Amino acid sequence: MRARKGVFEQAHGGTLFLDEIGDMPLLMQV
Repeated sequence: MRARKGVFEQAHGGTLFLDEIGDMPLLMQV
């Protein structure tokens, strides 16, 4: 099984656009 990078790891050093972040639980927003 190959390990795949998650979106946060792929965006390291760049930008990750999170649409509708207000819908995420508060603890995930910080």
